Amino acid sequence: MSTILPFSIIVLSLTVIIVIIVRKFPQLALLDLDTLPDLEQQKKKKELVKKRVEKKAEKKRASLAKKMAPISQKLKNFQLVFRKYVGNVEKTFIKEKQKKQKPQTKEQQKQQKQDVRSLMQFASKALEDGDLVAAEKSYLEAIKLDAKSVDSYRGLADVYQAQDQNNEAKETLEFILHLDKDDDQSMVKLGDIYAEQSKYEKAIDYYQQAILINGIYASRFYKMGEMMIKVGQEDAALEAFAQTVELEPHNPKYLDKLLEISIIVGTKDQAKEVYDKLRLVNAENKKLEKYKMQIDQMPSYPR
Repeated sequence: MSTILPFSIIVLSLTVIIVIIVRKFPQLALLDLDTLPDLEQQKKKKELVKKRVEKKAEKKRASLAKKMAPISQKLKNFQLVFRKYVGNVEKTFIKEKQKKQKPQTKEQQKQQKQDVRSLMQFASKALEDGDLVAAEKSYLEAIKLDAKSVDSYRGLADVYQAQDQNNEAKETLEFILHLDKDDDQSMVKLGDIYAEQSKYEKAIDYYQQAILINGIYASRFYKMGEMMIKVGQEDAALEAFAQTVELEPHNPKYLDKLLEISIIVGTKDQAKEVYDKLRLVNAENKKLEKYKMQIDQMPSYPR
């Protein structure tokens, strides 16, 4: 802060000086114009001086803007560090508060749960409406009341993702896993973030963990299959997409993907079987004709 304040004062002072020069120009210019013999010459000289002053003022503004750029960036960096510091202090405060708190009565516990629920409902609605500031504030208030509220942390992570603050989102989701190492929803969300960042192997790792804990969701196998293609593991992708169809046999999106990867891998019998299923489920699929030609061109023997 000691670096920014003096510079801000200098900027303000220079700005004030420029404004004074421009505003008071007619009076200042007249000091030199008294010696001119002719009113026309006075006007011309007045215009020349005015242009000169305005040009200098413009140069000053451009120079100040250039100098302010790194200072502004430092200020942004400082704000980010400060925000993280406040977050750490807040977490410490919550922990210390928990240690010092007296045991709650059943009535107090009931009221606290109700307050947390109300804050989370408000935060969820604010997030849905795009009011990210209000959503973040309410989720943090809920966490202050219940520092182990996994759902509040999940909501907070959603807010950070909506703000494109993926690092904060990851930290929040990883903190959830410290509270509950088997929280498969947080694992999927972490996988999604790493997938967006093109860190495919890391994404696969989190998707695999989530599937091992709870493998009833076809979408998780689908995401896994997509990542497997990204890292060149088509055979593994085939197995993942086959699982999606097993879980949701009539989903045209999953059938389409399984058919596509079956053709790539070269499993003709499987491709024909999936083709027939896709045709029944989605006869209007524009890719069916192309798929039929590709299947016909595939060798009959296994790859």
